[in-house]
Amino acid sequence: MVHLMPMNFGDSSAQTVARIYFDVVWRQHGAPMKIVCDRDPRFQDSFWRELMRLMGVRVASTTPYNPRSDGQAEHTNRVVEHMLRSFVGANPDDWDLYMTNVEFAINDSRSDVTGFTPFELCYGVSPMSQLDLFLEAAALPGSARRKGGVGTAYAMAAKFSSQLRDARGRLELAQQRQREQFDRRHKQHKYAVGDLVWIEACWK
Repeated sequence: MVHLMPMNFGDSSAQTVARIYFDVVWRQHGAPMKIVCDRDPRFQDSFWRELMRLMGVRVASTTPYNPRSDGQAEHTNRVVEHMLRSFVGANPDDWDLYMTNVEFAINDSRSDVTGFTPFELCYGVSPMSQLDLFLEAAALPGSARRKGGVGTAYAMAAKFSSQLRDARGRLELAQQRQREQFDRRHKQHKYAVGDLVWIEACWK
């Protein structure tokens, strides 16, 4: 599952990150057995490491300048960045307004590797997005003429539904861009019997 939370980097601390972790991740999934963190000072802070130890969580740090050690998170970060950049355009200050739709679209996207969406792997089913059904209701005659609070509710739901549909489309474009970049950098090599090759391995 992907959870996205906008925060001010300059004003945040290890305690702030811990609070967000409890509010966003822990209350939905509980404590994991292991957390892989990058070299961010907040994750290297003694407070964070001791808190995780008290919760029975093992903290592993990635190797500096080696994004492969946290490949899934790095891949997700790139996808999110591509999506947000395409959303904000000329208004880079409102990127946080799109985080909800971006997160939902990613978690509702089927993986080429597993064949399932993150929602399906976590909960067994994909949630029904009532916003999809709303599009049909909003298209009915008279919907645009609703007044007062009802009209405001329709307008808000329509805007959110449009953003979600847009997020899904932008996610597909971002994933396609990632696949094209991977294909350009990783060419299939054909080896013949007797060819000498280098093998990268970790020995203990």
